[in-house]
Amino acid sequence: MFCTYTSHRHHDLVTIVEGSENYQQELEMTMESCRSRMASLSDKLRVIQLWERRYNEMRDHILSAVSDLLLRVDSQRQLFLDNLDKMFGTELLELVSKKTDIIENLDGLSRYELWDKCDN
Repeated sequence: MFCTYTSHRHHDLVTIVEGSENYQQELEMTMESCRSRMASLSDKLRVIQLWERRYNEMRDHILSAVSDLLLRVDSQRQLFLDNLDKMFGTELLELVSKKTDIIENLDGLSRYELWDKCDN
């Protein structure tokens, strides 16, 4: 029997049972191809997940290491500043506080041109 639908005139009309019997091997091959493709995609997905996990672990490790390094650097910075303050801090701060007075005295002396008289 031929299919009477206008666009289907070039093929026979068959029942589902007949069609499945006629195309059973093709259907099985298609199913096997689908299973094989699914297995391949599953393998690729496992590899992607593995690399994603490793990437995230490495990223976390780097962030942790940098954080530790920054803490150590900050600690060393503070130690250096404390040592600098111990060595020069008190005396230098005292001199800095007197700097304004020294500048005013220098300006006052330079107005009277004492320097010229001192050089002779």
